[in-house]
Amino acid sequence: MKVAIISYTESRNPGAQLQSHALQTAIKKRYSFVEKCVHIQHRIFDTTIVPQRKGAKGFVTKLFYILTFSPRKRGVERYKKFQEEHILLSNICLEENELEKLNDEFDLFISGSDQIWSCNKGIHKPFFLTFVKDNSKKNSYGASMGMEFIPDEYKDDFISYIGSYNKISVREYTTKLFLEKYLENKEISVVCDPVFLLDIEYWKTLFENNPIIKEPYIFVYSTQMSNLFKKAIRKIQDDTGCLVVTSRPLPFLRCKVVYDMGPLEFLNYEYYASYIVSTSFHSIAFATIFHKELYCIPHSTRSSRPINLLNCLGINRVIKDVKEIDYSPINYEKVEAVKSEMVSNAYMFLDEILNQK
Repeated sequence: MKVAIISYTESRNPGAQLQSHALQTAIKKRYSFVEKCVHIQHRIFDTTIVPQRKGAKGFVTKLFYILTFSPRKRGVERYKKFQEEHILLSNICLEENELEKLNDEFDLFISGSDQIWSCNKGIHKPFFLTFVKDNSKKNSYGASMGMEFIPDEYKDDFISYIGSYNKISVREYTTKLFLEKYLENKEISVVCDPVFLLDIEYWKTLFENNPIIKEPYIFVYSTQMSNLFKKAIRKIQDDTGCLVVTSRPLPFLRCKVVYDMGPLEFLNYEYYASYIVSTSFHSIAFATIFHKELYCIPHSTRSSRPINLLNCLGINRVIKDVKEIDYSPINYEKVEAVKSEMVSNAYMFLDEILNQK
């Protein structure tokens, strides 16, 4: 059997690349009859380092990026290297006719995982497998909308495209509830993110058994630096005395800013951290895989994904006020029992779609 997956493989985001690697690796490890499993290369890897922005604010941003050019360039090279070494890709398929040729080569197509069904910038049709001619070949694994609702202007196409799938699984329960309102005759499964399909021992084989940061530290990975987020970091640093390691500058804190982080460095920072503070789904996910003390600060508009994950795992670490910060250790024995069931259910779904031929 030959399997083609479509996801965010070209993204300079550690979670996007690591989940792409995870699904591909999990399929190859478990299903010996899968002779080929690739990610469809439908976009060119973005090597832009200095963003082109207009106005006074844009000028300041460009200047800042120029001043940090060397480490940022190193970070881009690390993402590109990870993609080349750890994600098996198809030939480049940028045009519709190039994607259509894949119909003759592959027996099964999978959308996912991650926010491939987000419509905040419109519908990217390849993520919905619109180029696949045989609907029985269309499946999704852990797809996410990445937003709370679908704008009305995209809703009809969104539902129509997903309604053509053979088997559908999503990552968040909220996505399942949304789809079930419109696809009454379709069974919608909820499965865990692909990073959970590989255990801690596997992930440790990817990065060096040596911490990049030698002293105790708080790893901060954020997609939004809200006032609450900054207050939480300041409190945890004041209480623990730990260094803050972050990919974005945090004024007035003792911190080390890492502009050159790639996926493997991200794993190293997560694994050796004393504490993790994040708004990011995959940062929270790996914190639970590595049994870290973690704190999730809700994003103002995209908080449902990590909160849904923590609720599923029974971890009460969503901070809405700094007074809620708790240093009692997380009971990871209970968390592992829940994760074990999640992974078992996920493989049951993969069994269904991969054993159908």
